[in-house]
Amino acid sequence: MSGSVSGSPKKTSTSSPAYAAALLANWLRDDPNARELSWVVDAEAAAAVFAARLRKGLIGETARIAHIFVVHPGNGVGPTLTSVCRKPFPWYDLEFETALGKPMGQPCLGCQAMLAPPPPPVPIAPPPADRTSHADWAGWDRYYRELGWPVSEVDGQLLLAAGPDVDVVVISLDRALGEQVREALLPMRAQPPVLALPTLPDQLLFIVERTNIPAPIPKGVLMLAAAVPLYPSPTIAGEAMWHIAPDEVEDVRRCNDMLLLTTVNTVRAARPRREITS
Repeated sequence: MSGSVSGSPKKTSTSSPAYAAALLANWLRDDPNARELSWVVDAEAAAAVFAARLRKGLIGETARIAHIFVVHPGNGVGPTLTSVCRKPFPWYDLEFETALGKPMGQPCLGCQAMLAPPPPPVPIAPPPADRTSHADWAGWDRYYRELGWPVSEVDGQLLLAAGPDVDVVVISLDRALGEQVREALLPMRAQPPVLALPTLPDQLLFIVERTNIPAPIPKGVLMLAAAVPLYPSPTIAGEAMWHIAPDEVEDVRRCNDMLLLTTVNTVRAARPRREITS
């Protein structure tokens, strides 16, 4: 770690990367005009994993949740730090813990959801080859059950069950936001299946794993509580279709509700301010 503080060069090392970040923040508080402040994780060291939150007075106290950050060996910290839940922060606006696990207030659920190991992928048979025949659902009912989805046939439709007692949840986003969220999930290799219903032409329905972690639902996001017709179910406006089919994603279990909601907030925060306030 190094920098120019009060007109003098400073350089030191420490065995605690989190403490190094905190010390650099202290240098900046001692000298607001300090320059070239930086720290680099030694190439032979383990990755630096630590928590931090915005300093007191920058935002409301209840919003000062603790995010988790990971800096890999050989990498340095520039003007910003990006949390595990993909939110960027000027590092000098943060206060850091000196030891991972030290209480810092309410933790970020998005960071926790991202760090939780995904369930191991289960080998799944390919979808039915005949995507046009509705006779006996052409094997689609068995295919969906192999994905672990609770499905049933009701009134001529193949329905995905909904409710707090099932392991999957259907989250509805307006189409424009849904496309942005889908693109944001791709680098995380967490693209979930996405359904398009002709009865909801302006919506995309994301089918994700349920975590049962309580969290606020962002404005305009709907957690569907009713059963949803799956392809190739007919509806009054046409056939249910896959926007992104289960066989087109890497792992249908990789994305969960917390990760999706966190990504929604991140995408919205990255929009121009006029869009946020509209």
